[in-house]
Amino acid sequence: MISKIAAQRLLARNTFGSLLNSSRKSFLRFSSASVAGNTDGARLVSLNLFTKNDCSLCEKAKFVLKTIEADNMKDKILGDKNIEINYIDITKEENKKWFDAYCFDIPVLHVDNSFKTKSTKFMHQLDYNEVIKSINEI
Repeated sequence: MISKIAAQRLLARNTFGSLLNSSRKSFLRFSSASVAGNTDGARLVSLNLFTKNDCSLCEKAKFVLKTIEADNMKDKILGDKNIEINYIDITKEENKKWFDAYCFDIPVLHVDNSFKTKSTKFMHQLDYNEVIKSINEI
């Protein structure tokens, strides 16, 4: 019998990617930077998820990120990198600029780094393998 955690990982890896329309998958490159060094020698990659309440795609995106975080802690799937996940609620007053930018596109994930001149942005849905690939390219 498959464990609950294994079932969740399988769901995040396969179901979300296969259920979502691949033609809607998009990611754009843009300039940004925000990766810091870590005291244990690992590089810290900042994942900024722009979200809001009552957003089913946002919940799926959060699940994918939490699964990646758990898999990395267990199996070091990201090599020498650790991730820091930041959730930005675009409906809060202090995040108005993000609401204006993404009100019809959430969830949006920024994979930020300081080792390249470009960062990666995913919109509408997250694919487990694509996010890992993006992080590992840093």
